[in-house]
Amino acid sequence: MQIPGSLGSRTGRRELRNLRRVAVAASASALISFVVAASASPVALAEPVDTPPEASSAAAVSAIPADTPAGSHSAHILDLINGDDPVSPEAVREWTDPSVAAALGPDGLAAPLEQLRTTGPYEFVDYSGTNTAATVTLKTRTGLPVELRIYVSADNTVNGLLVRPHTPDIGSFDDLSSALDIIGTDYSIFAARVDEGECVAVHDTNGDRAMPMASLSKLYVLGAVADAIEDGDLRWNERLTVTDALKSLPTGEMQNLADGSTVTVREAAEKMISVSDNTATDLLIDRLGRDAIEAQVAAMGHHDPDLLTPFPTTRETFLLGFGNSGNPELRETWREASQADRIATLDALDGAPLDVDENAIIYRPAYPDGVGWFASQLDICAAYAHLMDKATTVTDILAINPGLTLSSHDWSYTGFKGGSMPGVLATTWLLTDNSGQDWYFGIQQSSAGAIGLAENLYTFELAGKIMGRNDAAVLQIN
Repeated sequence: MQIPGSLGSRTGRRELRNLRRVAVAASASALISFVVAASASPVALAEPVDTPPEASSAAAVSAIPADTPAGSHSAHILDLINGDDPVSPEAVREWTDPSVAAALGPDGLAAPLEQLRTTGPYEFVDYSGTNTAATVTLKTRTGLPVELRIYVSADNTVNGLLVRPHTPDIGSFDDLSSALDIIGTDYSIFAARVDEGECVAVHDTNGDRAMPMASLSKLYVLGAVADAIEDGDLRWNERLTVTDALKSLPTGEMQNLADGSTVTVREAAEKMISVSDNTATDLLIDRLGRDAIEAQVAAMGHHDPDLLTPFPTTRETFLLGFGNSGNPELRETWREASQADRIATLDALDGAPLDVDENAIIYRPAYPDGVGWFASQLDICAAYAHLMDKATTVTDILAINPGLTLSSHDWSYTGFKGGSMPGVLATTWLLTDNSGQDWYFGIQQSSAGAIGLAENLYTFELAGKIMGRNDAAVLQIN
């Protein structure tokens, strides 16, 4: 397999863009739209799977028939996600329908296949199929059952891939904890009623534990924007200038704008929350100043604002955690540095080219070295409670991407922010039920290695069951 070029190259940046597109930081909808029909219309994929058959030996892979189009493609896909080499977008394009690239971007299925590969190898369990459709049942290294459904067009190209983790029935928060235990992450679960700006817990598993929060940190930037507008120091229609020096890496879209382009504050805030746009975030931080964001961390109720001081931009975080700066000990330097030394380190990164190690950015978590942003679920709930008291524009922004489609029978309002970095997954919701009661629900996870696509989908499905996506809302029952 061809190894991607450096992220300074067009190929490397494109691969990173598509890998990040399937990360949770963008949204749950980005995670669950890998099915592409011939019409190139994305279809939601993360559905519960019935109890799968028992796993058999690896030798059972031979049960996949090589003499049918769907079987041949299934065996090849299994080889790719169990392989040692990165999935080549060029090679994948040769056997996928053009509609796939039209729906998912130029690298098409290479991105989800590569994210599946990062948490392989997978144990083969079962195969069933026809000439044009197949179901391959696998188990992850931690024992999570996953179905891959592969669809083949009349010209023998793959035009659909469906990833479906098995999700157990969830009737209580204890069930949720047991389900999360399967994937082997460290986690916290917190659910609360939000009353007059206070979070009143209805369930708490490690809710006071400070954990990496990834793009949930953008809630503090949104709070700083809202306060600046209330104080008359900023306007929603004020225009911000995109420059190469402020561009970050995906997730997002604004990094693709030409140098000198302008966007409004509202456009930047909406993209920052709805698609977790990193460049939009850094534009807002640059406009407001790092000090304003740090002040907002305290104002929004963080239990230890020093954990977010100094508050790095997303670009700085990429450089600290994954940069090819010529200083391989930069992470270690950051981990051991005082607050003053960390400020000096960020100052020294000003103007540094955005050149990162693409293998590290996928496989090597940076949070163990203190790179990133950290908060507990109590902190995050307090941040949401603070934002609820702001102008309706703020809650409108939080609701652009609801993360999951929840039952209108249970919820009249759904706000969402997720976050992911290597080894980090965070999913949080601000909700209002039909009686007018406000709620918070969140899951934070961290792992020594990558948290893969199947585990991402699994987490969202579990969260959906807690909030009543498929049945009565456990969140309200409890």
